[in-house]
Amino acid sequence: MAALIAPMAVDTVWDRLPPVRLMAPKFVAPYRMSGKRSKNDAADSAAICEAVTRPNMRFVPVKSIEQQSRLFVHRARQG
Repeated sequence: MAALIAPMAVDTVWDRLPPVRLMAPKFVAPYRMSGKRSKNDAADSAAICEAVTRPNMRFVPVKSIEQQSRLFVHRARQG
């Protein structure tokens, strides 16, 4: 049985890891059981585990290295 890696989408190079399925934080937030006030790693981890098992979960495509470098340049120019 293969392990399922399902991190939230962040600015990291995920395409160099084994196959992953990225979830946008806005899609995971509704599964956080403890409400909006107690946002912590444990609550986020539980929400990710719950969200990844849902059949209708939407996933974010992995950006190529070229796309990530373009985003880096744009962010560097902004500030």
